[in-house]
Amino acid sequence: MLPNGPFCPLTPKIQLMKIATLTITCCLIVVLACKKDKKDEEDVIHETVYGTVLFKGGDSTTILIKSPDYLKTNFLCAPSIGMLSSYYPSCGTGAIITNLPSDLRTPGTKIKFSQWKIVTVPSITHHPRTIEVKNAQQGW
Repeated sequence: MLPNGPFCPLTPKIQLMKIATLTITCCLIVVLACKKDKKDEEDVIHETVYGTVLFKGGDSTTILIKSPDYLKTNFLCAPSIGMLSSYYPSCGTGAIITNLPSDLRTPGTKIKFSQWKIVTVPSITHHPRTIEVKNAQQGW
């Protein structure tokens, strides 16, 4: 006769089921704990970017970034030898904004924004990236 109580020996099937249950429970905890935050990139507030509108065309506006820093601004690329001009924007000095409000699209307008989402990264070397901004304002 087997003793009853918490210290009774377990049969191999019951022992295997307890180990399987414990393993599955641990895996579920790990999966649920490691679930990524699905927050949109545009909802993240970055460092404020300042720029000047250079020209508009169709639905997009090209801007030149004041004091570009590719380490703090993820839509800018690292400067390289191929970037010769400081007036014409490249991927290291400017961006193309697709949703800039019409009152901010006049060439020469100074704008600032801190929320953006990268829309496209062109295959052409040094070409500015296309972004959408959420909180564009006039002035510095």
